[in-house]
Amino acid sequence: MNIIVVGLNHKTASIDIRELFSFSAQEIDDVLTRSFLPSSLQEVVILSTCNRVEVCAYAQSETEVVEWFCAQKNVILTTELNKHMYILSGMAAVSHVMRVACGLDSLILGEPEIFGQVKTAFALACLHKTVGPYLSRLFRQTFSVAKQIRSATKIGACPVSVASTAVHYAAQWLRDQKQPRILIIGVGSVGKIVAKRAQSLTSYPLWVMSRRMNHADAVAKEVGGIALEFSVLQDYIGHADIVISATASKELIITPALVVAIDKPTLFIDLAVPRDISPDIMDNPYVHLCQLDQLKAVIQHHVHQRSHAALQAEKIIEDSTREFMLSLRRFSSDEVIRRYRESLEDFCETEIEKVRRDNVLDQATMSMLRKFSRRLLNKIMHSPSTSIQRASIEGRDDVVTLAAELFGAYGDKIL
Repeated sequence: MNIIVVGLNHKTASIDIRELFSFSAQEIDDVLTRSFLPSSLQEVVILSTCNRVEVCAYAQSETEVVEWFCAQKNVILTTELNKHMYILSGMAAVSHVMRVACGLDSLILGEPEIFGQVKTAFALACLHKTVGPYLSRLFRQTFSVAKQIRSATKIGACPVSVASTAVHYAAQWLRDQKQPRILIIGVGSVGKIVAKRAQSLTSYPLWVMSRRMNHADAVAKEVGGIALEFSVLQDYIGHADIVISATASKELIITPALVVAIDKPTLFIDLAVPRDISPDIMDNPYVHLCQLDQLKAVIQHHVHQRSHAALQAEKIIEDSTREFMLSLRRFSSDEVIRRYRESLEDFCETEIEKVRRDNVLDQATMSMLRKFSRRLLNKIMHSPSTSIQRASIEGRDDVVTLAAELFGAYGDKIL
């Protein structure tokens, strides 16, 4: 058994590939509710954001995690798709989880939103009881490391995110144009940030649109904007200078037919996965479309400001990964020893009870028998316990596994 991470991100796969594997919040909830985890895949956390889709598992083999991951999305893993997937285990998987939570593997180096997304993914897995002692220990230490890095380094200096970078891109595109009309579609976590950042681009009230009018109204009030029902999209899209879309829709929201009548320069920014906006809208020469992957160039401008902090963070993660792996080995060996001792204690107590039933013994004699059994048990346990602990610390997991099998301490829930 091992900690295994399987996934795709903005570095390994383009948006059209990532779309195949992306999970909505409801889909994650449904998958974890089904609890169709094979016996060899004991713990699972699913993380799905605009830039990555990952499964972190405590499982028997990498192959089984990959197969389970693909099965949840009804995707047949071809050789081409396999090229875009990363598979990590052991120390590499632990380090990866920590780097993700700290924003070191993000499209925007050090972006803070991912920390909350990882916490939400873990909380949902806890809710559905798909995490146990191993992933629980990993994620709790990961959160501790992330907080340490935020306080000990400047990785959070000049805070940026996909949302704020999109607004920065829009500002650069506007150049000298003042007071643009801005339409924001979708008021999820990304849409809310966009709305707050976009206020600085114009004195006009922002148009805030959602399928749920009460959600649009809440965000519009917060930013001094105007809430719009989704049904009026066609009426407003031609009047906007900037359209930023970040919904959880499974279908395209903006098609070529919607923009065919636009006759002035208009910027569309698509922050959704799956995409909200058809690339074919650029058949209209007045339309400019920016997708998530195109924001990379803008984002790189901010990376150099955090490079030194990132090096410091990497060192903290390296040390924390080693510490975690050591604690994990100790935990495994301690479980073997604890359960073996429990089995011996049960055996001793059973035998003492047999003696008590067959003989008339006073309380003092019984107490002496129990003390004797404890001393004998300690002597019996000392040598194998020391050897198992030493083997565990040295990373000789095969010895710990063999000890568990020989002692019959437990099934397959630890190693």
